[in-house]
Amino acid sequence: MSRGKCPTIIGLKLDRESVAEINKLKAKTELSKVLGSAISFSMVVKMFSSRNVPTVAVNIVKNDWELFAESMASIPKIHRAEVKRTAELQILRLYKDQKQQNFWEGIRNGCSF
Repeated sequence: MSRGKCPTIIGLKLDRESVAEINKLKAKTELSKVLGSAISFSMVVKMFSSRNVPTVAVNIVKNDWELFAESMASIPKIHRAEVKRTAELQILRLYKDQKQQNFWEGIRNGCSF
C-alpha cells in the first residue's frame, strides 16, 4: 500500500467500531493475499493438468496471460478501494472526534493500519 503523509496522533483512543473496522480490514488484507495465491495456483494446475508433455506445452501457450496479469493487478486495486471506502465512512461517522478522523484520513491516504 502506498503511503501518503502519515500523521502522528498523540493521545489517540479508537472507539469500538474503529477497532472492529481495523480488524475487518486486516482480515480483508489476508484474504486478498489468499486470492492472489489461489489465482496463481489455479493457473499452474490448469497448465500442468495433463501428464502428456505436448499437451502441457499447448496449455501453457493457450493460457490467457493478459487476463491473468489483469486479474493479479486488480487484487491490490480492489483492496485499496475497499480500504479507502471504509476510511471515508469512518471519517463521516467520527465528525466530532478530530483525532480519530485524522487517523482514518491517514488510512485513506495510504498509511498502514
